[in-house]
Amino acid sequence: MRWPAIFGLTLVVALILIVERKRIKRSTGKSKMTFLFLTFAGWVIGVLLLIFPNMPGPSQVWLVIFKPLYNMVGLH
Repeated sequence: MRWPAIFGLTLVVALILIVERKRIKRSTGKSKMTFLFLTFAGWVIGVLLLIFPNMPGPSQVWLVIFKPLYNMVGLH
């Protein structure tokens, strides 16, 4: 199924964390949290794309959000 791909993605993220471990320890608290948050967010997006490959991208989401505004302003 998709478990090997999810496991592989998790291994890549773990390797990134292991390689960057020394730099993370020397960083400030904000930098550590930012790095960990972005790494975790990337992992979540990767897993979601593996599970739902037809998931809309960011540009499609923005279009859905702002299309009513375009229609109100008249920017067809």
